[in-house]
Amino acid sequence: MAAVAAEGAVGYRVLFDARAAAADLRPDYLAALSQVVKDRRRDDVSDGRIAIVVGSDAEQEMGGYFIDRTDGQRACRLFRDVEDARIWLGAPPLPRD
Repeated sequence: MAAVAAEGAVGYRVLFDARAAAADLRPDYLAALSQVVKDRRRDDVSDGRIAIVVGSDAEQEMGGYFIDRTDGQRACRLFRDVEDARIWLGAPPLPRD
């Protein structure tokens, strides 16, 4: 994520499809990722929404942990369906988006 930010590719809405992820995401790694999201929040800048698509209860639990750790600094939601996630990402920005 730091490399992406260094290239200037920030502020976009993100669809993360965890159904195809083969990574071993530990709670400490998810906590570090959520801290990066929190640190990006400034009064004059708001990154886009994050839609996390999950296919299992374990993925939902990890995604929920990530969202909880961001403390609402970025609009994040869990989905079971990619199309629902895309619709939410394409909706007009929320007041904090």
